[in-house]
Amino acid sequence: MVSTQPPVTELYGLISNQSLELVEQVKLYLCYGSMPTEALNRIMFSKLVVKAEDLLSIVDVRYDNSWGPTVVDSQLKIISIHQDGEDQKITGALPELLRRREESDPDFAARLLYFVSGHMSVPTEGFKFLIEFNCLESKDDDSLPVSHTCDPTLKLPGTAYHGDPEKLEEKLDMSLEYGDAVGFDME
Repeated sequence: MVSTQPPVTELYGLISNQSLELVEQVKLYLCYGSMPTEALNRIMFSKLVVKAEDLLSIVDVRYDNSWGPTVVDSQLKIISIHQDGEDQKITGALPELLRRREESDPDFAARLLYFVSGHMSVPTEGFKFLIEFNCLESKDDDSLPVSHTCDPTLKLPGTAYHGDPEKLEEKLDMSLEYGDAVGFDME
């Protein structure tokens, strides 16, 4: 379908996932005219480098209290969001892991985002991903974290590895390795 809009959005360049290279005229309205503007903005202007705080700023958490308060205490040891007016503080083993690994493995946050959402970069606005503790689907500490990319969700066992940061890191690393090996290619 060819757009009948005038060439308001013309850029001189070729777009890659790393940069905009100025080499020739590209009429983006012809290439992406059928896409909603919001989707195009998210693709074109998302944040390419993913840092720990980028992920933490878009996270939401769903705790599972079906096994009682002791289990919820373990879940809160993994991640806890404290709201004080407009200020938000996120604490626990997962935020500490993200912040620590940013130094030793700069791609860790990006790999986690990709595993959870299928996105390689943080969309500009309105994007959230959910961390869900689930007692019914993941009944024990041997369960690996699971992701659902259609509704960006990271599911952790309801027991939350009993709040053990080392166990969380081990299981999350295993899930990311499996995700890296398999990927999202549908060939």
